[in-house]
Amino acid sequence: DLPPSVLVKEALMKAVNDNLFGYTPSLGIYPLREKISEFYHNKYNINISPERIAITVGTSGAFLTVYSILLNKGDQLAFSDPSYPCYKNFSYLLNIKPVFIPVGPENNYEVQVDQLETLKGIKALQISSPSNPTGNIYQEENFEKIIKYCDENNIHFISDEIYHGLCYDKKEHTALKFSDNSIVINSFSKYFCAPGLRLGWVILPEKFIRKAEIITQNVFISAPTLSQYG
Repeated sequence: DLPPSVLVKEALMKAVNDNLFGYTPSLGIYPLREKISEFYHNKYNINISPERIAITVGTSGAFLTVYSILLNKGDQLAFSDPSYPCYKNFSYLLNIKPVFIPVGPENNYEVQVDQLETLKGIKALQISSPSNPTGNIYQEENFEKIIKYCDENNIHFISDEIYHGLCYDKKEHTALKFSDNSIVINSFSKYFCAPGLRLGWVILPEKFIRKAEIITQNVFISAPTLSQYG
């Protein structure tokens, strides 16, 4: 319920006055992809090429795109229970099988490697930290262990980092700190106070970027133009 920066509003109005109403490239305008790359360098001290960044229609568009790239009908996608309800709804939409991993006070509301070891055939794991709805931030050591386990067992690791920046007693960590194979999803909705602009991004290994472009071209064409300039 907080408004975005005054500078965002000014940029939106400038885009309107400049008649920027056409489609953009499907992966997003390059200056925005460069700005997000710069953001990761400044905030996390990580160098991410703008070429690996795809602009999406919020995180919702990112989830749909990423699941479509990584998973086929009947494949298993794991996430914690409880978790953001739309994860499983997207999996149902794409005929992907959701696998629920219970978390609670007994495991600090964090998925554990020994839980993953009991699961057979999962193709991807998605985690949010800080988490919706529990609010917990994964401990760095456990977060790194999970990512390492996924890398070693050919499981795609998807990190929903939309609540980064809204942390008050612990430090959050991007999955890209631990593995370049990690797929990171984020948005301008929360930390940047712009949920109605419907603008997010996904950072992918280079081998998936062209696939993301194809899916975006066909499903969304592009993310909202005015929002990108804002």
